[in-house]
Amino acid sequence: RCRRAAALGDMLELGAGAAAAHRQIGRLVAELGYDFLAVTGQYAEETARAAEKSGLAPSGVMVCADTDAMAAWFAGLMAEERMRSGDWLLVKGSRSMRMELMLQSLELLLGGAPGSLTEKSNG
Repeated sequence: RCRRAAALGDMLELGAGAAAAHRQIGRLVAELGYDFLAVTGQYAEETARAAEKSGLAPSGVMVCADTDAMAAWFAGLMAEERMRSGDWLLVKGSRSMRMELMLQSLELLLGGAPGSLTEKSNG
């Protein structure tokens, strides 16, 4: 079966409800059956712990210091064949989290051409 992974950065500018919103995202990732979750940002721990409490295996959750660490974790999963070609990776975060840097780092680690991991949209 196709494995699903999420690489998530913080959702910024949420105000007082930020921690609760990040916990909700963690719960959703687990409830939707994702296999892997990597998180970075101020609320990364909130998101990760909520995912684990909702059933995502701790071995499938990683709190990362930055997008480079996140890319290294996913590259490791691929090297171990815990993730492979055909699996899905959702990358999302507030624009200022610069999550595209994670994809660029992952492409370099995997030896791919720039842009090789992203789908191009026709508009």
